[in-house]
Amino acid sequence: MAERVLPPDPSSSIRSLLRLRLPLPARALFFLASSRGRPPCVKTCNLLLNLFANSNDLPSVSQIYAQMHRSSVPPNAFTFDILLKALCRAGHLPQAFDLLLRHAQSSSPRPDPALFLRLLHALLLRRAPSPAFRLLRLAVSSGASLPPFAYNLLIRAFCRLRQLPHAEAVLRDMLKAGVKPDDFTFSSLVNGYCKAGHLSKARRMISSGLLSDGFSVGCLVHSLIRFGFDEEASALLDRFKLSGRTVDAVLYSIAMDGKCKLGKMAEAEGLFREMVSRGLNPDRIHYTTLVNGYCRKGELGLARKAFESMIASGIEADVVVYNVLANGLSRKGLVQETYDLVLRMLDQGLEPDSVTYATILMGFCKGGSLKEAELLFGSLKQRDGTGKSVVVYSAMVSGYLEIGRVMEAFKSFISFCKEGVVVDEVACSKLISELCKGGEVSRALKVLEALQTMGRNPSEIFYSSVIAALSREGRMREARALFESMVKRGLSTDVVVYSALIDGYLKINDFREARKLFSEMKIKGIKPDLVTFTIFLDGCLKRKSQQGVDSVEVEGMNQSLQEEMREWGITPDVIYHTVLIDGYCKRDRIDEAHREMDRMAENGLAADVVTYTAVLSSYCKRGEMDKAKEILQEMFERGVRPDDVCFSAIEENLKKAEISGLLG
Repeated sequence: MAERVLPPDPSSSIRSLLRLRLPLPARALFFLASSRGRPPCVKTCNLLLNLFANSNDLPSVSQIYAQMHRSSVPPNAFTFDILLKALCRAGHLPQAFDLLLRHAQSSSPRPDPALFLRLLHALLLRRAPSPAFRLLRLAVSSGASLPPFAYNLLIRAFCRLRQLPHAEAVLRDMLKAGVKPDDFTFSSLVNGYCKAGHLSKARRMISSGLLSDGFSVGCLVHSLIRFGFDEEASALLDRFKLSGRTVDAVLYSIAMDGKCKLGKMAEAEGLFREMVSRGLNPDRIHYTTLVNGYCRKGELGLARKAFESMIASGIEADVVVYNVLANGLSRKGLVQETYDLVLRMLDQGLEPDSVTYATILMGFCKGGSLKEAELLFGSLKQRDGTGKSVVVYSAMVSGYLEIGRVMEAFKSFISFCKEGVVVDEVACSKLISELCKGGEVSRALKVLEALQTMGRNPSEIFYSSVIAALSREGRMREARALFESMVKRGLSTDVVVYSALIDGYLKINDFREARKLFSEMKIKGIKPDLVTFTIFLDGCLKRKSQQGVDSVEVEGMNQSLQEEMREWGITPDVIYHTVLIDGYCKRDRIDEAHREMDRMAENGLAADVVTYTAVLSSYCKRGEMDKAKEILQEMFERGVRPDDVCFSAIEENLKKAEISGLLG
C-alpha cells in the first residue's frame, strides 16, 4: 500500500480543516504529520487543543498534548491555559494542580500568572481553599506576581469557612510578597472576625485606622448588637458619626438589621427615625428590614403597618418584601391571607418567583400546615418554569426536615432525582446530616450515590458527615473507601475527617491503623486539634484497660500526648482531663484522679458533672459512701447539679432519699 503523502505545510492544512469545521480529519493529520517527524507549529497545536477543550473532549486533549511532548513541540503559555481550562471544566483539579506544579518547576517558559488565577478560581468555586492556598504559595515561589484580588478571594473564602488562622496566614504571605492590602482585604477579615465572634480582633483592626469604610464598621456594630454589647455598638456608631466620615443609609441598614434579629424592634424603629431626622431617605431595604423583624417576632400587625408605610411613602413593593411578609403569614398558619398577598402581587404586575413559593412552602411546614404545603407543591409541579425550580423542590425537602419528617424528606429526594431534579446543596447537606444523626447511614450513602449519578460533585462536608457516621458505627471498611474516594476526587481532607476515622479505628481496637492515620495527617500538614488528642487518649485508655495496664503507664501515656499537644500549641480542656480522670477511676486509682482534678483547678478549669460522676462512681464501687457524699456535697457547693446519668451511676449504693436530704 502506498504511503500517504503529507501536504507541504501541515500547519496550514490543519488550520484550513479547522476553518471548515472538520476537527476529526484535522486531528488525524496532526498525528500523521507528527509521526513522520513534521509536527505542526505550537500555534496550530493550540488551535487544535482549544477546539477539543471547548468540546469537553478531554481524552483528545490529553492525546494531542502527549504527542506534542513526544514530537518536541515546546508548549507556550497558551498551551497550558488551554490544558488548565479543559481539566478545570472536567473537575480534574488535582491533575490541573500537578500540571501547574510541573510547569512551575521547569525552567521555561515561566508560568503566566493568569494560569494560577484560573486554577485558583476553579478551586475556590469547589470550596477547596486549602489547595488554593498551596497553589498561591507555589505561584509566589515560581516568581509569579499575583494581584491583590487573588489574595483577597482566598482570604474571603477562608473567612466564610470560619478558618481565620488560614485567612491571617494569607495576609502574612500577602505582606511578605510586597502586595499592599486594600479595603477589601481588611473588610473581609473584619467581617470574618465578626461572624466567628472574634470581636476583639475586629475592634483592634478598626481602631488601628486601617479601615474607614462604613461596611466594616457596620459589620462590627451588627456583631456587637448580636452578642449583647448594645452600648458599645451605639458608642462605635456615635464615634463614626463624630469622626466626620459619612454615615450613610447602608450603615443604618446594618445597625437596624442587627436590632431586628435580636427582636429589639423599638430600638430598630429609633434608628429608622434618627436616619430620617439626619436627612437620609429610607429605601426599600430599610422597610424590608422592619417588616422582616416584626415577622420574626410574630407581630404581623406591625409588619403590615411597616409594609403599608412603605407603599404610602411612594416606594413600590418588590418580590423580596412580599416574600418576607408571605413567610410571616404562612408560618402563622394564615393560609388565606398568604394567598391573598400573592393575588396582590399579581395585581401589582409582579410575578411570584420560585423564592416566593419556596418561602410559602417552608412557612406552611414550620407553621404546622403540612397538608397545605403538600397541596401547593403538588399544584406547582404541574406548572412549567417556576414550579419546576430547584428552589421549590429544595424547599419541600427542607420543610420536611424542619419538622422532623426525615424519611419523607429522603423519599422526596429520591423521587425528585428520578424526575431529573437535584435539590440544592443546603437541603442535601441537611438531609445527609439528619440521616446520619438518626442512624440511617445507609440512606445517607444513597443520597451521595444519587448525587454522583446525577453528575453532581458532593463537597467535603457531605463526605465528612457520612464518614463520621460510618466511623461511629464501626463500619470502617466503608468509611475508608469513602475517604479514599474523597481524596481521589481532589477534595481536601481536614482534621475533622481524620479525627472521625481515628475514633472509628480505635473503637474497633485497630490501634495500628489509627496511629498510621494520626501520623499521616501530620505529614500532610493537617494540624491535630484538641478533639483529635482527646479521641486518641480515650481510645488508648480503653485499649490499655483491656490489657490490664496500671496507672503508671496511663500517666506516661498522658505525658507523651500532652508534650505533643504543647508542640502544637494546644491546651487540654475539661473534656480531656475528664477522660483521663475516668481512666484512673476505672483502674481504681482514685488518688491519681483527685490529683488530676486538682491540676484542673490550678489551670483554671472547673470540673463538670461528667467529671464528678466518674469519681462518685468509683467511690460507690469501693463502698466508700462517706467520701461519695463529700464529693456530692462539693458538687452542690460549686454549683454543679447532678443529672440523670449521675443519679443512675450511684443509685445502687446511695438511696435517692439521702441525696434529696442534701438538696434540702
